[in-house]
Formats: sequence, C-alpha cells, structure tokens
Amino acid sequence: MRQKKVTLFFLKKSLNEIQRDGVTSDRKKEFIRIILMCAPALILGFVFRVSGVRAASSQPDYLQKVETAVLSSTTKKIQYRYGKIKTKYDASWKKAARLTKNATSLRIRKKGWYTFRVKTNAGKYKLFGIKLKKKKYAIRANTPLRKTPGFYYISLKSVEGQVAEVRDSSLSEKAVISPGAKGERTGQVWALEAAGGKKFRLKNVNSGLYLGCGKATGNTKIVQKKRNGSDANQIFECMFAGGSYVYLKNRGTKEYLCVSGKKLVGTARKKNKAWKFRLENTEEPKPKVSVSSAATFPTQLLPGSPFAIKGVVESNYTIVSLTASVVNSKGEAVLAKTVAPGSCTYDLSGVDSALTFGRLPAGTYRYRVVLSDSAGHQLTAFDREFRVCAASAAPGHSLVYNASLITAVGCQSAGDALEKKACASYALAYCNAILGGRAVNPRSYWVSATNVDCDWSKGGYTTAAYSSEQEVLQAAYAQIAAGRPCILHVYSDTSSQHWLTLTGYQNVAGTLSLSAANFVAIDPWDGAVITVSDKYRVKTTYRLAYKAG
Repeated sequence: MRQKKVTLFFLKKSLNEIQRDGVTSDRKKEFIRIILMCAPALILGFVFRVSGVRAASSQPDYLQKVETAVLSSTTKKIQYRYGKIKTKYDASWKKAARLTKNATSLRIRKKGWYTFRVKTNAGKYKLFGIKLKKKKYAIRANTPLRKTPGFYYISLKSVEGQVAEVRDSSLSEKAVISPGAKGERTGQVWALEAAGGKKFRLKNVNSGLYLGCGKATGNTKIVQKKRNGSDANQIFECMFAGGSYVYLKNRGTKEYLCVSGKKLVGTARKKNKAWKFRLENTEEPKPKVSVSSAATFPTQLLPGSPFAIKGVVESNYTIVSLTASVVNSKGEAVLAKTVAPGSCTYDLSGVDSALTFGRLPAGTYRYRVVLSDSAGHQLTAFDREFRVCAASAAPGHSLVYNASLITAVGCQSAGDALEKKACASYALAYCNAILGGRAVNPRSYWVSATNVDCDWSKGGYTTAAYSSEQEVLQAAYAQIAAGRPCILHVYSDTSSQHWLTLTGYQNVAGTLSLSAANFVAIDPWDGAVITVSDKYRVKTTYRLAYKAG
C-alpha cells in the first residue's frame, strides 16, 4: 500500500511539472519517462485488485489440518476450543466442543484463534491451531458431491492408466470388480444413475448389472448385482479427495471403495492413493467388432481341398453368441457352427472342424461370421465371397500371355540399387501385364520413392497366410486354374526371401499332393521362366498374393 502511495505521488508531481510554464523540453521529457515507468505498476495493481488475485500467495486452506485428522486411521477423537491452548491435559479441555470423524461441517460462532486436540488410538494427543472466521466451514472429505448422470470410467489414482472393470467382461451376477488397463471394453464403462439427492447407482454398460457391496466385513467384496431398489449396498456417494479425485462411499456398509491387489474392496477410509478415484466422463460406447490381421479367408478352392480357419474376432461388448457359416448363391447356409463365447474375444479356430470346406462342390459361396453382443446388438464381423472351382482335367496348365510385355517391365538385376530389392513389385507388375495387356512400371507399386516395400493394393492384389505348404500351393493351383497369375513367397540358399509370379502348373498327379516342382514361374530377378523347385523352396510364412475380389 505504501509503495502504491509513493508511485501516485511521483506521478502527480510529474504531471504538474509538465503543465507549468517555463519548464524546458528536456525537463518535460524526464517527467514523461517517470510517468511511463509508473504506469505499469498502477495498471497491474488495478488488475489484481479488480480480479481478487493476490500476487504473493493464493487463498490458504484453513481446514487442511482438520480434514487430515478426520481422515487419519489413527484418529480416535477430535476436540476444539476457542483460544491458543498450549496444554494437552483434560482440565483445559472439559468444555471443549467435539468434532466427529464423519462430520460434514464445522460451525464457528466467534472469529479468532482455535486450538484442536486430536487423540490417537494409542491414547496420545497432539495439538494444532487455526485462525478461523465466524462462519460454517464445509468439511469437504465428508460432504457428498453432486455428480451428473452420464457415462464414466472409474480411474484409479493408485495405478496410472488403470480403471475399475468387471473381471473378464463377465455377465454373471457377483462377478468381481478389478483394476484393468484402460481400453475400449465396455466392461470398464459405468452409467451413473441418480438415486435421490447426491446419491447415485453405477450400472455396468456391458453387463447391465450394478456395482454393489457384499455383507460388510471390513474387507468387503465389491461385485456386480441385479438392480434392487431397496438395497442400500448398491448406492454410493462421492466426497472430495483432492484435485479431481474423490472417495466413493457405499451408503449401505458405510465403507469406502479401495484398490487391494487385483480387486476392489470396501474398507474404512484412509488418506492414501488406494482410496482415491476419478470419475472420468465419456460417451456411451457404440458397438465395435474387428478381426485380427492373422485371419484367413478362402478365395479360390478346389473340390476336396481343405481350408484352415484362423483369426480372432474381438468386440467391445461381451460376445453372447457367434455364428460362422458358409452360404451358397441362393443364400442358404450349407455349413454353420454357433458358439457362446461369453467374452469379448473368440478364436475362430474353435469352429474350424465344423466348417468342412473340402466337401463343397464347385460354385460361388460366402464365408460369413455374425455375432450378438451383451447389449443386444447384431453385428457382422465379415462377409467374404469365395469360389470352389472345378479341377482341371489336364495334369498341366499354363496361362497365355505376351512375353514382350514381361521384357518391357524389366527385371531386378538390370535395375538400380533400390530396384534390386524390389522383387515383390516386379512380380506384381508381371501379373498386371498378363491380366491387363500392358507393361507397368514396378515403382508405381512402391510405398514411397525410397521405400521399395510393395503396396499390394496399388496393383489390385491382396495377400493371405496359410497354415501349411500344401494349403498355400492348393490356393495357388486354384488361382491359376481360374486364369489368374499369383505371387508366391519363397526363399533360396542365397536369399532369405523372394517373390515369384506363378503362371502355370505341370505334372500334377493330384491336388492333395502338390509341391514346388509342379509350378512354373517368372523370376523377377532376371525375368526368366523357371520351375519353382529348380531354384527355390516355399517359405514357411506360406504367403500368397492374389487378385483381390
């Protein structure tokens, strides 16, 4: 305040001097400089005064020590009285007021200094003093907060990035609530429903069951239950726990939620991270379903050829039922298997034995997987067309193509350093030259100008991984029988991996005993036509690239 008065004095004096006659221009400039120096201090003082911001310190938390005593598990009794009391003994505390550990407020009827005496469970006392105003103070740790109905994650303070979830996305009543890494599973999302006043219920979005406590034991199990309007063990309140965190109190047991190892329990409250949670607002989850990248899909099969189903279907809701089927051109399911996973994932190898692709006659089919989730959504994981082609009667077959187009595409060995690494894009260029009747620059299939990895989709091809050498060769045979060149992943003594364009088969005694010796290919390294087994072996990745669709 004194500094402000001094500043105003010099400012007023400077203005008066400027207005006087006979003051030299240099003198006026000096006074103007003083005004400019004083102005920022006056402006800042005005801003802080208007906004109520104190530059030195923020508003102190008067009841921080009181709330610490209330929350301490070692506190047995809290007393307080007016004045600065230095003794802990009973004679001075006979008329002291008492503050219970569950008190929601502290009413002060006379402003001034108050001394608090805290008695511990061990019978010891400790004193602290606070200067208080005449008012009613809220004890935030015991005062319920109002929460808006909506969808929430219950985030843990004790373990960063983890939330409360129904273990294994179970739909069963009394399933345990445990910590889990935050993700997209709906078993981690809770719908907060108002239950009167500042009370609320928490319904799991995935199961439709409610968060609740068992019989109070001091280490009470936290589970999910069917809704019971008269069950106070399904009703909660939240209290301030510092920052954005809250304590979650069960109205029935009077216990607080706590993280204990791999589960949530209800216990007496303590002031540490295990009892603190954040109700993190989110949107109502929409149903999602995906299939792992390792999933296999038939494209071209021969009658009698087996096909191994692979892949994992994943849903953000629990999968109640899943049906894998093969549907013919009339829309009739000729092969089907229904299972009840009861989890958010299902490995499709579980239906492999029921879908016997080798029994299908020649024709066009669809391989389809549909599911029903815990929220009643009907979802299609995938629906792919494939063909079973009649086997060629001849033991050999070669695709007809213009060899000059292969020459025009070129080969790796004649290219630069990058092109010498681009076998896949050369093999793809050969395929499209055969199918499209024109030469294509292999560089057009590169991921970038400096990255020679082949982007198969740029050439209208896709890849699949099969379970065995026999299976991948049968798929290659079916592609060639259908008039389409395909690209096989191979290796040799001098190369860890390579891609060949397959253009024919020869000396086939039966489609169940194919080998690399049965296939004719164009080698991207030098553009030569070879029998695959002369230089290469099938790589155990069992990958084949073929025309998409």
